[in-house]
Amino acid sequence: MRLILMPRLIARSRTFARIVGVALVGVAGASLSACSGYDPKPDPNPVNSAPITIMIDPTSHEQSVLAEIYRQTLRDEGRAATVSQKPKLVRRGGEHISGVSTNGNFFVGCTGEFLSVYNPEEARAISKDYVAAKEEGTKDVDFLERTHVALMASLPPEVSVVEPAGAEGCPNSKPELPQNYVVVYQDGLFNRDEKLEVASFTKFLTAQDLDEVVKEVEGSEDFEAAVRAWMEANLMQNLNEEGDSNSSGGSDLVHEES
Repeated sequence: MRLILMPRLIARSRTFARIVGVALVGVAGASLSACSGYDPKPDPNPVNSAPITIMIDPTSHEQSVLAEIYRQTLRDEGRAATVSQKPKLVRRGGEHISGVSTNGNFFVGCTGEFLSVYNPEEARAISKDYVAAKEEGTKDVDFLERTHVALMASLPPEVSVVEPAGAEGCPNSKPELPQNYVVVYQDGLFNRDEKLEVASFTKFLTAQDLDEVVKEVEGSEDFEAAVRAWMEANLMQNLNEEGDSNSSGGSDLVHEES
């Protein structure tokens, strides 16, 4: 049976509805008034504005020169960057490498060197095939690509690595692997333009470029000025070309020092 409201109840219902309606409008108005001055702003990324500490092998003149080029490139992008003179690799028990230093967030090194730190088992496996292929004179496998892909797969999601340079380094790194220069850095450290600068310079760096700049700055009284002069004469056009962006992967990059 359908219920029918009597006129008196209808009147009371209408009065109640008006009261509730006025109350709701008042609440809504108060809320809008309270929110009218709210201007949401995204929190700035604390990582991509953080100071950059470049870590290298301080005994390597080549890496010192490369680090200075990266430092000046980042400075041109408005970033504060310094080159640490502390070793990037942490050693325990003599020559045993246990990881990379926690003092930096930008590491200059080589493909095989980094792979042997982050995934020593895979480094040994690739090295075995690499040495055998060299002895047999076979060139069926691109071992630089294989090493770099393995490195990407061995880095954690919060870490990135650029494509390797044509220039090689790290002559004393073991096991024997392709040792082309790369940069490993904290993900989120750079904006798009900064990332492009770092990736482009690294990718287009040749052995001839590296030999040339090392010879030009060697023995210079003003190391920074000598590097700058070489950059202005040789690199500014390349730094504006499009390079491949960074790649990420999955294993621990930063290890605690004892």
